[in-house]
Amino acid sequence: MHGSAVDTDGKMYFVGTTNSLDLKETDDDSIDAVAMRIDEDGILNWFAVMTSSVENDDYSGGITVEDTTSTYVIGSTEDDDDVFNIFLTKLAVSDGEHSWTKEYGRDGTVN
Repeated sequence: MHGSAVDTDGKMYFVGTTNSLDLKETDDDSIDAVAMRIDEDGILNWFAVMTSSVENDDYSGGITVEDTTSTYVIGSTEDDDDVFNIFLTKLAVSDGEHSWTKEYGRDGTVN
């Protein structure tokens, strides 16, 4: 686990990484960032995998809950030159649905 947050309703949010093929949508052995929400009874509400590309590694660094609608995950992603860039992903609080991801490159670019 790399980070956690709790919302005003007592739901807990955690981020980490996985390379488990059982948890990912790809069949490669890269490392991917993950986020999950657990309710106040310890029941998993949702699980989200964040991956930038099939072959590159992605690491979560932290999570925050903005309000009752949005949560943000920050981390790093490896580019094709083996350099790590920063990513910021917005997920829906209710179901972990991906809203958007921004990637901030070493050259100052935003993707």
